[in-house]
Amino acid sequence: MKDLKTKTIIRALVGAILGVAICFFMAGIGGGLGKLASNPLELIRQIIGSSLLGIVSMGGMTIYEIENWGLLRMTCTHFILSLSAFLLCNSLLGWFEKDIILIVLVAWIITYFLIWLFQWLHCKSEIKKMNSDLEKMQRKEEDHHE
Repeated sequence: MKDLKTKTIIRALVGAILGVAICFFMAGIGGGLGKLASNPLELIRQIIGSSLLGIVSMGGMTIYEIENWGLLRMTCTHFILSLSAFLLCNSLLGWFEKDIILIVLVAWIITYFLIWLFQWLHCKSEIKKMNSDLEKMQRKEEDHHE
C-alpha cells in the first residue's frame, strides 16, 4: 500500500509539471502568453488549474494498480475523475467557449479512449509474452524431469 501511495505522489507531481507545460504550450499556440504575462493573477490561476488537472489525471492512473478492482471499474473511475477535473477546470478558468465545448468533449473522449486502447493492447502483448515465457519454462522443467 505504501508503494501505491509513493507511485501516486510521483505521478501526481509529473502530472502537475506536464499540466503546466501544456498550459504554456496551449497559451503559446493561442497567442495568450502575452495576456497571461501581463496579468500575474490570471497566470497563477491558469498554472494552478493546469496543475490540478495533471495531478488528477496522472495521479489517478494509480487506480489501475488496485488489484482487487476489475478493468471496467478502474477505467470508469479514472475516466470520471479525469473528465470531472477537466470540466471543473474549464468552467472555472474559461478554457473553451460554450459554443465549442461539445466538440472539445468529443475530442477529449476520443483521445482518452485511444490512449486507453493503446495501453490495453500493450498490456495484452506483455501478458502474451509472459505466458509464452512461462510455457517455455514449464516445458524445460518437464524435459529436465524426464
